[in-house]
Formats: sequence, structure tokens, C-alpha cells
Amino acid sequence: MPSHLYRANAEISEEQKIPLRDLIKILGLSSDLINDPCVDNNFNLWKCDSTKSVIEVLNLSYSPLKTMVKIPDSFSSLINLTSITFNYSYSPSLNFWNYLGNYTSLNSLYVYNVIDPLRASTVVNIPDSLETLILVSRGVVPPVLFQSHIKYLNISYYGFNYNSSLKLSQINPFMETLNIHISKPVIGLENLTNLKHLSIKMLYNIRLNFLDFSQLKNLETLTIKFDDFTDIQIDFPHSISACNKLTKLSIINNGFNLISPTDLISMSLTDFYVVNAPSLFNGSTFPAIIFSQKLDYFTVKKSGLKSFLFDIFSLANNINLDDNSIESSLPVGDYNSMVDLSIKNNRLYGSIPAEICSLHVKNINIGGNYLCGTVPDCYVQSPDLAQNSLLPNYFTNLGETNNTQSKCGSPPPPSGLKVSLSSNLKVNFAFVISILLFSIFLIN
Repeated sequence: MPSHLYRANAEISEEQKIPLRDLIKILGLSSDLINDPCVDNNFNLWKCDSTKSVIEVLNLSYSPLKTMVKIPDSFSSLINLTSITFNYSYSPSLNFWNYLGNYTSLNSLYVYNVIDPLRASTVVNIPDSLETLILVSRGVVPPVLFQSHIKYLNISYYGFNYNSSLKLSQINPFMETLNIHISKPVIGLENLTNLKHLSIKMLYNIRLNFLDFSQLKNLETLTIKFDDFTDIQIDFPHSISACNKLTKLSIINNGFNLISPTDLISMSLTDFYVVNAPSLFNGSTFPAIIFSQKLDYFTVKKSGLKSFLFDIFSLANNINLDDNSIESSLPVGDYNSMVDLSIKNNRLYGSIPAEICSLHVKNINIGGNYLCGTVPDCYVQSPDLAQNSLLPNYFTNLGETNNTQSKCGSPPPPSGLKVSLSSNLKVNFAFVISILLFSIFLIN
């Protein structure tokens, strides 16, 4: 049925149509789209409430333009909005932060790009109804974000002076989740005592010494990610062990010095996750039991482990030690106590212990090693499963049978030996070719 037949029943006020007309004009779309906004909305830029009397959701994701669209100030009249999304193609003006407080029903705000950097003088009014805010911006971090009723805050800032600090004088008692990308110290963050989930990404070479985790008694999950190119090494914060409700600890990239087994024993973790952090375990030795209870998940990937520092059978139900340098045979023990086991791309050697058949075969991955000998019967009976779980390796009854090791069970050749030999051959070959070409040039 043609959309114009609905126009007599349109209940959206003319005042609410003004910002929509402004937006349609900027985007170069047909003005017919706002004759009845609750019906003519082919690009799903907004949504109406159940009574079709007000615009309730603004979802500015689609844009036919290649340039950034700045939101017109006329949008301040859409005071009944409960959710606003400005995707990467849209950016609010500085005035938007001033009239933001007019949205007294606003529950969630997502801003993924800001043309005008926020300044110290920018007036930011946060409505008490706002519980979720995701903000990717430049300029200064408005302290008011930590003084509101926001429960979930995800802020990523870039392009400001990271030598100065953000000082939080008043603290939001409602905040439960904070994901923050920071390039300067944040003083007072430890006073967010009701936090349950905290994720910190450290930009540049900022240090973490400013944060005392012992105040965060309600913290349940903690993620600390260092910059990919950081060159700092700071002490592992012992105060984390005081977070007695902490169940998941994630550390990504180098940045912390040696972790102490004592710090881990005192925690009540169920999930321990480490990726690309060799400095955390360099030279460490751990007792058989390093946690107060058996974990659900234990992951240490790309962290340069050279041996099994842990008793994997009493450690966790799900273990991932991929992409390390573990040079050892597979330990013998109660594999039936495990659910998942992945030790891909290490330097494991020797044969597979028969006990490993007690582990559910689809949940093991030990490919990319130097294992040899015969594959246990439980895998021979499921060749497709074995192909995905056990190869590449050097078994006599699965995959390539040409074992490059002189003796099954011996440690593999030194890492990088083949590469260095190949590199030398390439260099020598290139040198010979160069001499021949130079000789031909002299003869001519």
C-alpha cells in the first residue's frame, strides 16, 4: 500500500520531524522518508515507540556519503529517545554534550567518532537515566562521566597529552563495568568500589603504579592489556591478590615483570588468561598447586614457556598452552579430569601416552610438534578427528611417516637450525650469482 495513505494517521509531531528532515537533507535522501517516520524508514535510522507517537531509538549507522556527517543541533528536540547510536560516519557537535541532559529517558548512548575534540570547557550534561555509554573520542576525558549514574562505561581516548593525569574527585557509586583505554594516569580510579568488571588498555608507555586494586573488593573480572609496542617493565601489582571476588584475570602483552606464585595462590580465580607476555613467567618455578581451587580455564599462549611449569592435571579443566616453546614429552596422568587440552605449536616430543584416550578426543589439539611413535587406538578409529587434533607431527601410523628425528623420544633439533641453514644457502647462492654476473660484465 502506498505510504501516503498512512499520512492522515501520522502521530509524530512536526517538532520531531524537523531534525529528521535536516538529516535527510544532509544525506541527500528523498524527503518522502519523513512524511510518516514510523512507516517510511527504509534505512532503519530511527524507531518509534509502540504507540507510534514519538521517536524512541536513533540508530545512525547507514550513510550514503563518504564524508563525516555532523549531527544537527535540531536533534535536541527528540527528548523521548531511549537509545542513541552514532556510528563511524556520524559525529555529534560540541553542543550535543550540552543538551544531552534533555534526554531524560535516555538509557544507552554509543558514540564511535567525534570530529570536535572535547575540551576542558565543554559542558557535558549526563541524564540520570543513562546507564550505558560507549565513547570513542579525542581531547579531554570529562570527569562527569565518573560522577553520573552510568553502570556500564566504555571509553577510548586518543590524541591528548598523556603526561598529565585525570583526577577523579567525585566517584560514581553505580558503576559496575568500566572498559577504559588510557594514555595517561587516572587518579582515583580505585575508588570505584562497586566495580565488578574492569578492563584497562595501556596506551604508549604509561605505568600502572597509580592504581591500588586492594580497594576494589567487588571486582569479578580484570583485564589488563599493554600497548603492542610498549617497552616498559613494571612489577606485577600484588594488590590484585586482595580482590577476593576476582574470578577471571586476563593479561595481554608484555609489561609486567615476574609473577609470584604467592599472588596466584591467594586468589579465587576460575579463569586465568595470558597472551604474549613472556616476561611474566621468565625464570619462574611454580608449586604443584598454585591456585586455591582447580580452574575452569587456564590459558597461557605465546608467552615463551619452555617447560610445563604447572601440574596440568590438578590445574584446570580446560587448558590452552598454544604457541610457546615447551620442550618436553607429554606428561602421564589423569587426562579424564580434563575437558579441553590444546598445546599446539610447541616442541613436544616422544609418543602419546595411552592415558590420553580417556580425554574426549574432539577436545584435544597437539599438532605442530615433534611427537612420534604410534597413535593410540582411540584416534586410529577416528581418522578425521585425529587429522584435525594431532597433525602435523611425526607418527608412524598417521600422516607423513618420514620421521626427521634420529630417535623417537629425543629432543627436537635446536629451534631455527633449519632456517639458518636455508638462509646461509640462499646467501651463498646469491653471492655466487653476483660474482658470475660481475665476471661477465668485465669480459664484455
